[in-house]
Amino acid sequence: MAEGSFTGTSKLNENVPEINFARAQRDDVEDEVAKYLLRKQTRKDINSYDLPPSVIKFDNQRDNSSIYLIGTAHFSKESCREVEELIRAVQPDVVMIELCRSRASIATISEKRLIDEAENMDLRKVRSVISQNGVLSGIVHLLFINLTASITKQLGVAPGCEFRAAVKEAS
Repeated sequence: MAEGSFTGTSKLNENVPEINFARAQRDDVEDEVAKYLLRKQTRKDINSYDLPPSVIKFDNQRDNSSIYLIGTAHFSKESCREVEELIRAVQPDVVMIELCRSRASIATISEKRLIDEAENMDLRKVRSVISQNGVLSGIVHLLFINLTASITKQLGVAPGCEFRAAVKEAS
């Protein structure tokens, strides 16, 4: 990562505070999240006025580098589209998505697989989930799978589509 302080600009908030990424505790971050760093061959720069409102651009004048931070929603086709469009437009050297380790699989699971898992839940799978997670956590997990599958069917998009879009576009 480029060293130094980055100042940010955004359509939503022109007073984005300066962030010093050099002060970040790398070990703390790596312990808490799974990072996907995906290299691209070329890099373009776009102006802040070309960005959607959900994006903040941080510029480092010292080494002429930029970081684009995208705010997303997990069940949003619009978020998926914005991620795809930004990566295509900027063609960054590195794309990073940040997830807790327990949810890292969301970056690769398909909508179809999520729905299939919920629809094909049988007693053996229920017992397995409960034995792995405990009764209360297992039941909550099963309810979450069914709720997520239902929302996915209704909206036509599974949670985490913005992560999958980033992985796809950066590959």
